[in-house]
Formats: sequence, C-alpha cells, structure tokens
Amino acid sequence: MRKRSICGFILSFFLLLGFANYSEVSAAAESASPITIKKNLNSLDLNWNLEGDSFEIIDSEGNILYSGHQKSYTINNLEPNSIVSFDIVAYDGENIVSSQQIITSTLKNNISLRSLDYTTDIDTSITSVASNENVILSWNDIPGVEEYRVYKNQELLVTTNENSYTDVNVSSNSLYTYEIEFSVPLSESEKQEAKEFFSGNEDLNLSDTEIERMSSSRPVSIIRVVETTTSPSASIQATAASTSSFSWTYKTFLPMDYIEDPIPGNGIAFFGGDNRSFSFDSEKYRTKMWGKTVFEPYSSDHFFSKNVGTTTAYDENRNFISSKTASDELMYGVKNTHTYTKADYTYYHKVGNPYVPVSGQEIDIQMRVITNSNGTYSFEGLHDRAPSHELYLSLNNGASNRMIFAHPNEGLSYLGAPSTLARSFSITGSL
Repeated sequence: MRKRSICGFILSFFLLLGFANYSEVSAAAESASPITIKKNLNSLDLNWNLEGDSFEIIDSEGNILYSGHQKSYTINNLEPNSIVSFDIVAYDGENIVSSQQIITSTLKNNISLRSLDYTTDIDTSITSVASNENVILSWNDIPGVEEYRVYKNQELLVTTNENSYTDVNVSSNSLYTYEIEFSVPLSESEKQEAKEFFSGNEDLNLSDTEIERMSSSRPVSIIRVVETTTSPSASIQATAASTSSFSWTYKTFLPMDYIEDPIPGNGIAFFGGDNRSFSFDSEKYRTKMWGKTVFEPYSSDHFFSKNVGTTTAYDENRNFISSKTASDELMYGVKNTHTYTKADYTYYHKVGNPYVPVSGQEIDIQMRVITNSNGTYSFEGLHDRAPSHELYLSLNNGASNRMIFAHPNEGLSYLGAPSTLARSFSITGSL
C-alpha cells in the first residue's frame, strides 16, 4: 500500500464498526427462523416459537442459563461488543424435540469519533441459527451495497440482494464456514485517490472503463464459523470441557511459478513464486504468522511466531542468480489486554521484496484477534489484495484445523494501491 497509513485506515474501520444504535434482529422475519433477538449493550432479549412444553438455554461453557416453560428470556450481564454463543433446547417431556445453536453479539458502544474520509458506516455483526436441519444467517443491510455473495467452505452458494440466507443442505454434527462478501462504495475522495493511482501506473495499461470500475468500491468479508449438532446439551458441555488451546496460522503466498521483476535494468528478469494453491500444510510462503492462546483455570499463556520466506532472483532464461530474505522487523503483535478468560492482541505485518527497495510495495496486514476461554473468538482487520492470503484456525494442538478464509491474489499492482482499496474482514465464531 502507499500514501495512506494502513494503521490510520484500520483505526477508521474499527471506529466505524463501533458506531451502533439500538438493534433488533428478527431472524424470524428475515429468514423464517423461530428465534427473535433484541440486542442491547449488556443483554440479549430472546423470544422463540418452538414446539415443546419446556425449554433450556445452555451457554457455550455448558451452563444452563434458563430452564422453564416460557418462550422468552433475557441473557444479562454481558459486555458490549461481545460474541455470545448459546443453545435453545426444546423438550417434550424428557425427550429433545429440537435444538438451535445461536451465535450473535451484543451492541457496540457508541463512538463519537468518525473518519472524515471514510463515510460509509459498516456494521459487520451477523447472527447464525443452526440446527441439524439448516443454518440461518442474517446480517445488517449495508448502505450502498447492491448484492451479497454467500460462500460455504469457500464455494459460492448464491448471489442475493437480501441480507439473510438459509442453507438447508447441512448435516448434523458438521462444521461449516460461511463468508458474506460484498463491495462497499468508496467516498468521492477515495475514488479520486484510486483513479490517480491506476491512471498514473502505465504498466497496468487500463482503459477508462476499467479504471472507473476498479476505483468505485472495495471488498468486505463477513465470516461466520458454524457447527451443527444433534444433541447440543451434551456436545456443548463436552466441547467446553475439552477446549484448552486456540491457535491460528496466517500465510501469504504467490500462487504462480515465476513473476516478472517490476524494476527493469537491474539484471533480474524474474522472481520465484510459491507455485501452490491454498493449503494448511504447505510451508511454501512469502510470510507466515502464528499465534496461540492456552487457557487454563485461572491462568492463560500467549505465544507468537513469524517467518519470512526466501526470495529467489532469476535471469531472463530463468537461471538462478541469488536469493535474499526480507526483514521480519515489521511483523509483530501488541497486547491490548490479557486475562485468564480473555486474550486481545493486534498484529501488524509489513514485508516487502528485498530486491525491490520501493516504499509502498510491501504486503500489508493488520488484524485484531480476541479469544475467550468460553470458546468464542473474533478476528477483525484488513489486508492487501495481493498476493494470496489464507487463515486457519486450530483447536487443541491441531485436533481440529479449520480454513477460515482463502482470498486469492487479485494482482500484484494492488501492493502499491491506496489502502482504501484493501479488503476488510470480520470473523466470528465459537469453538
């Protein structure tokens, strides 16, 4: 990225996410869900229309919050801007009639500070209701967005102009990653900055129509990891008891064999790529970050590591010239808060090609990761649209490895593009 600091942009992104008012998510109206949720700063008001003569609400740690015959309940004593996971189990006598696993969030605190350049309010909160029969997703309708692309495990399911989707092609006790992708219109000042970049880069050779299209919006991804269950009261308690470690792996890579040297006249014609597709196991990458939090009763530990892959230079006949490794000095994490129940860190990443000393050509990433001992988690941030980016989540030292996103390389010219064109992402779930 160039010109505008990614740190400043991501700050604006988080501030905008924080601007929220009273919210009511009526999944019943939007997606034929029997659950209605009214979100507040410190509570969730629940109403449900489920068959059964008694009901239980069980939180992500296996605690029974409610047991009775009423079809409404308020979950209190929650923190603002927190992910909340629970199950509503319906009984006929002693037999389970149905179970619904809900993952939602409380409201964010109102924040008065607003970005002058960034004018689109983005509320990326999402609610999921999962059973053994379907998964219902509902999210906020984003101003200026004409369509949403819904992916399931990285495969496109549907393109829709609705802000909800019901997936009936699910199995019980199965894990699914849903991604809601859409394009947010840029402000006039952001459009002008992008147009100046694309029109001023002769190597791109873009038409006026292409420049107009590429300068009109930026991509945003809302991602939710959902697990369907058959007997949630049993599975939640088992999961809560067995969850002790939580780790993530973030890698960037070049999918091609070779790329041309962007700076002619230095004797280098090509650089080696990583020649691969998305893969959890591959150790071929440009950069790699890894973080881990271990929760124990009344204590927790945090670990972080980073690596930069070797860059290899070739001549015009693709004969080896030399190899270098870029510095990892600007790959690091900053602790926001860390207790025995919550770990909150922000990770920074800026790494370039050691043969190309051009400021603004680095791979930029910023990501805030919050993990909780109750199994809920969130990732929020943004990254350049080049090269390829992949994020994986692991539970209990690799007992469960989950692909969270696989964002393809959209062209290396985006490494020099304004930060307003970077992809924003918001990921939430419960282990």
